[in-house]
Amino acid sequence: QADTLLFVENAGAKMSLFSIFAKTGRSIEEIKLESPKLNLITGKTGLENWNIETENKTEQPGQTTVQNDKTKEPFTLQLEMIEIKNGTLIYNDRKTNMYQVFNGVNLNLKGKMYGSSAELAVNGNAESYSVDYEGVRYISNVSIATTSKLNVDYDKMNISITENELLLNRLPMQVTGLIKIPSDSIFFDIALKTKNSDFENFLALVPPSYEEYLKNIKTSGSASVSGTVKGLYFEEIYPAVDLKIDVANGNLKYTGLPEEIK
Repeated sequence: QADTLLFVENAGAKMSLFSIFAKTGRSIEEIKLESPKLNLITGKTGLENWNIETENKTEQPGQTTVQNDKTKEPFTLQLEMIEIKNGTLIYNDRKTNMYQVFNGVNLNLKGKMYGSSAELAVNGNAESYSVDYEGVRYISNVSIATTSKLNVDYDKMNISITENELLLNRLPMQVTGLIKIPSDSIFFDIALKTKNSDFENFLALVPPSYEEYLKNIKTSGSASVSGTVKGLYFEEIYPAVDLKIDVANGNLKYTGLPEEIK
């Protein structure tokens, strides 16, 4: 109860001037959020802080419900753009002792976010992404950037990733495949691979705070990452993750030192 679910420093919306005065068809077309912070928490009992729906209160004897005609035609969302600047996303799973945080999130999503189907263009980045699990930091301050095109079937809630470039720190990767969200579960059929295979690019996975130590390193050889994420995510069921890392003839040498790692 005491934790804030969502805080937004500034929020704005855009709509057609003429639709404001119309009796029907009033719609919001764009939403812009500045410095939003979304704090998602799953408690040790499995309760989720974003599950904030309340039960309808039953009417007391003698009470009547007055229906205002103006409320019959509320504003609808016919979004064609969502813009987020300097956002923060936290997922704190106290049941499994996992903590994930995205800092410095900037996102621009364009396309029809209504109807039966649409193509969406996504450009976004997070300055840092970290994951702690059972007290151990497995991912530390990795920067993420993506440019994607998505084909969305809103009736079936199928999302096809048709074009994508993903940068993990400076390592360029491609992610393609399909995500299905039929109800309260998510099905993944995703493939990923590196776009090039220089061993120097592979070292880009080192978090930015440690890059100072890589300035005097000379590298040679090749490295590549590929993998898949397939299966259902629902409660205690997780998709299968298959990850393959290949390194060939990789050499590391610090400038000024006689020996090298071959």
